[in-house]
Amino acid sequence: MLRYDHPFRVHFKTWCDRCSVSEKQRVFGSGPSISALRLSASDTQVRVSECPISGKIILQAVDRRSGEREVSKVLLVRDWMTGKLVTLSPEASVAEALILCRERRIRHIPILEEGHLVGIVTDRDLRDASPALGDPERASALQKIRVRDVMTREVITADPEDSIENVAQEMYEYKIQSLPVVTEGPVVDEGSAVAEDELLGIVTSSDVMRALVILVGLPEPGCRIEVQAANKAGVLSEVAGKIQDLEVDIVSVLSDPDRRSGNRTLIFQLVTADPSSVIESLKTGGYKVSWMA
Repeated sequence: MLRYDHPFRVHFKTWCDRCSVSEKQRVFGSGPSISALRLSASDTQVRVSECPISGKIILQAVDRRSGEREVSKVLLVRDWMTGKLVTLSPEASVAEALILCRERRIRHIPILEEGHLVGIVTDRDLRDASPALGDPERASALQKIRVRDVMTREVITADPEDSIENVAQEMYEYKIQSLPVVTEGPVVDEGSAVAEDELLGIVTSSDVMRALVILVGLPEPGCRIEVQAANKAGVLSEVAGKIQDLEVDIVSVLSDPDRRSGNRTLIFQLVTADPSSVIESLKTGGYKVSWMA
């Protein structure tokens, strides 16, 4: 199995506790360092900030009562993976695997041997190994071909604590559609011990797309605006602060830095049907703003 190394994770609370006021101002500017994304009927407040190392957006869940902060769990693989798995043995036939794919409407089957992940087979692998339709020997051939002969043995896996964005990057780079989710060591969950290297689930491209739709706030009512700003430290908090001053709620933020032009594109999903006042305020502040359809 191959396990990729995900980028360094920053626990925002630890960083805030350790760094000086001047360092915080250097990263976020002198304005509000974090803009609140208010959620109605909840004791939890979601906040957005910029990672002081990578410049990427960090989401945090903040308990209003305790004040404790934690990097948002909504980005973790374990919250999006499919836990109810269909698996096969390497000795299973291609015919059996094809029937499973058709009946269960799945495209990826992890292959286990004595409880350990030894490979993965896709519906494409199975189709490529199948004789042509109309071949009189097709049925018997599918029964003879073993899954071990067509499966991928070097499996790229994900950890349940990996982020969805890292999984998406791996799928894109390796041109794959799924990653089995495997724990690296003993894990205790609600009193039940999970064995070392146990297969916990699978995350597919469909799961990644579903997470993306939720994270960008597409199911939420409102509108989106695009803001062009200088790619500098603290620009996210500056723009979000101006929006917050107008008492307009932010559902989500996407950030796309362009290092060649020195600009950053920020896309805000706002809880308002008419963002005209927000657009006017940001334009007055020197930002280039457009209302996205």
